[in-house]
Amino acid sequence: MDLTWQEQYFPEILARLELSKINTLESENLSPEISEIWAWGLYDFAAPRCLILRKEGDNFSAILLPPIEIPEKNKVYENKRKLINLPAPKSGFKFLWNFLMAEEIFTIPDAETVNAHNPYPDAPVTVIETKTNESYRAVMYNGLDTAEKTEARKVLNICRVLEKEFNIQLCIYP
Repeated sequence: MDLTWQEQYFPEILARLELSKINTLESENLSPEISEIWAWGLYDFAAPRCLILRKEGDNFSAILLPPIEIPEKNKVYENKRKLINLPAPKSGFKFLWNFLMAEEIFTIPDAETVNAHNPYPDAPVTVIETKTNESYRAVMYNGLDTAEKTEARKVLNICRVLEKEFNIQLCIYP
């Protein structure tokens, strides 16, 4: 039985959110002036990580939900709720938000709809969730480092810019 990408990757995302006692983006009720972008990096044995960008009117914030490694199942991680408030991106929040809008992050199609799904099961995965008060979307791209489709190259560019702007490792690409 083939699993959809949601069935395959959302259990990891949900488990990571549960560890930090965070609601899913889809379940959040956002007022009209709020928009959020969650960019997830997942890869086989690496714990999921997420960059959460929030725009509320003219105010912006960024939070990193870092990977939590639990080396021994019997050992409890000391700070499961760890969230890291990030400083403004190098180019500023307005520049970054305008870049993301120019890259059409709220409307970019899912890899499967544009035949950009990488068939290799061990390819790194990027899930981008977006939400406004009117809509919620989640798209998945994998194997971006070898991507050929325009949409996949766009998602790779988004990931690299986010990593550079915040000096973080997000999408697990060299």
